[in-house]
Amino acid sequence: MNSVVRLPGRIGPNAVLITAAAVPLTGWAVHAVTLYKQIAAKEKDPLTGLLRRYATPPAPASSSPATATARL
Repeated sequence: MNSVVRLPGRIGPNAVLITAAAVPLTGWAVHAVTLYKQIAAKEKDPLTGLLRRYATPPAPASSSPATATARL
């Protein structure tokens, strides 16, 4: 016969699971916000605060027979 009386605890098993899941989720959310702020800061000009315009490579020159013979 089991003489130990089991009294319900103050914290149930569901509360422990929720807490165990909340800790990494909170860390992930803080990390995501930090990265978002870093990326947003890199996309702005430090002097004016405006968004930067990224340079595109120049378009290749059209190859015509005159320029093709000049390269040789």
